[in-house]
Amino acid sequence: MRFFRLVAFFSSLGLLMVSGSSTPKCPDSCTCPEHPEDLFVIDCSGLSALVLPNNTLQVDCLQDFDPDKFPGKFPSAPEVSLTNCPPDTFSSHLTKSLFLRNLSKPTSRVRLGSWPSLQKLDVSHNELEFLSSRFLEGMNGVVQLDLSRCRLLFIYPFVFKDFSLLQELYLEDNKLTEIEDNQFEELSSLWLLHLWGNRLSRLENNSFSGLTELRQLDLSHNRLSTINPVILAPLKKLQHLDLSHNRFQSLPGNLLRHSSKLQVFKFEHNLKQSVRNPDAEWLQTIEIPQGFLSDLPDLRRASFAESAVAVVPRFLLRGSASLTHLNLKGNRLTTIPRFFLHDAVQLRWLDLSHNQLSNVTGDLLSGLSTSLLYLNVSNNRLSSLPPGAVYESVHVLDMRHNEYETLSNDVTQQLRKNVDLRELFFVQGNPWNCKDRNTEELFKIIVQILDKGVASDFESGC
Repeated sequence: MRFFRLVAFFSSLGLLMVSGSSTPKCPDSCTCPEHPEDLFVIDCSGLSALVLPNNTLQVDCLQDFDPDKFPGKFPSAPEVSLTNCPPDTFSSHLTKSLFLRNLSKPTSRVRLGSWPSLQKLDVSHNELEFLSSRFLEGMNGVVQLDLSRCRLLFIYPFVFKDFSLLQELYLEDNKLTEIEDNQFEELSSLWLLHLWGNRLSRLENNSFSGLTELRQLDLSHNRLSTINPVILAPLKKLQHLDLSHNRFQSLPGNLLRHSSKLQVFKFEHNLKQSVRNPDAEWLQTIEIPQGFLSDLPDLRRASFAESAVAVVPRFLLRGSASLTHLNLKGNRLTTIPRFFLHDAVQLRWLDLSHNQLSNVTGDLLSGLSTSLLYLNVSNNRLSSLPPGAVYESVHVLDMRHNEYETLSNDVTQQLRKNVDLRELFFVQGNPWNCKDRNTEELFKIIVQILDKGVASDFESGC
C-alpha cells in the first residue's frame, strides 16, 4: 500500500480544491479522511503518483503501479507528466499540459486517450519512428506540439489536418529525409516551425503551403544543397529564416522575394562538399547574388559566416536601413566593394574577421557615424584601418593578427576621445613600428584605458 503525506499546500493548489470550498478534493482512485486537517494521509494504493507544488501530477507506471486498481482518470490537474505508461491508458477533461516520457508502447499508431482541454503536448524523447493521424486523434485543441528527438523517419499525410489552432510545432533532431507536399497545409495558425537537425536533402515545392502565419522557420543542420524560391512563396509573414549548417552550393537570387517581413537571415557554415574528396570543399566558393538582401526594410540581422563566400556584391544590402548585425566571419573575402554599407545606417555589429582582406576602401565605414559599437577585423591581411567617425564611439575593436605597423593620426585621435571604449585588442600578431609617432601615441592610449579597467590584449609596449 502506498501513502502520500500531502502538507497544507493543497490549500494553494487549485487542482485539488472543490470550487467555492476550502476543502481539498480527493483524487480519483484514492481514499481520503472525512475531516482532513493541516497534515493528512491519502491512500492511493496501486497508483505511483505525486502531486508537485507546481501543480504537476507525476505518474510513473513502473513504480508499484497496478492498472486494475486505477480507472485511468486524473483529478483536475492542469499539468500531467506520464513516464513508462501505455499512451492509451489515461485521460483527463481538465488537463492543459501533458508530458509523455518513455512510452511503454512506443508506437505512433496507438491513440493517446481523451484530453479535450489539452493545449500543450510534449512527446519528445520517445521512439515513435512513424507519426500517424491516429496517434494525435482528438488533440485538435493543442496550440503547442513537441515531437522533437523521437527518431521520426516519416510523417504520414493528413496527420495535422485537424490542427488549425496549432501555433508551435517542434520536429527538430529527428531522422526525417523529406517533407511531403501539403504536409502542413491545414496549420493556418502556425507561427513557429523547427525542422533543424534532421536529414532533409530536398523540399517539395508545396512543402510549406498553407503556412500563411508562419514567422519562424529553422531548417539548419540538414543536408539541403538547393532550395526553390517557390517553396518560401506562401510564407508572406516570415521573420526568421535559418539555413545554416547545410550543403548549399548556391543561393537563388529571388529566394527572399516574397519575404518582405524578414528580420533575421542566417546562412552559416555552408560549404560545397565532395563525396569523393572532402578536402575539395575548400577549393569551392558560394556566390551571393546581387541584391540578395535588398529591399528588406525590417531586416535586423544577417549572417553568412563560414560559408566559403569569396565576393560580396556591392548592392547586397540595398534598402536595409534597419540592419543592426552583419556577420561575414570566416569566409574568403579579399576585398569589400565601395559603398557596401551605404544603406546600413543603423549597423551596430560588424564582423569581418578570419578572411583574406588586404585592402578596405576608405568609404566602408562612412555614414555609420556613432551607430557602430562592435568592429572585428582580426585575422586578415590589413595594414590600415578604414577612416570614419566610428572609432570615437565604438565599444569593442578587434584588429589582432593583421599587418599593422601603425595607425593613421585620425584613427588614433578618435580612439583617444572615445570614452565608451570597452575592449581594444590590437597588439597580438601585428608588426608594430615602435619608432612611429602614432604608434607611440596608440600605446599611450592603451595604458590609459587599462587604468580604466578596459579589456585589452596589451602586455608589453615598444
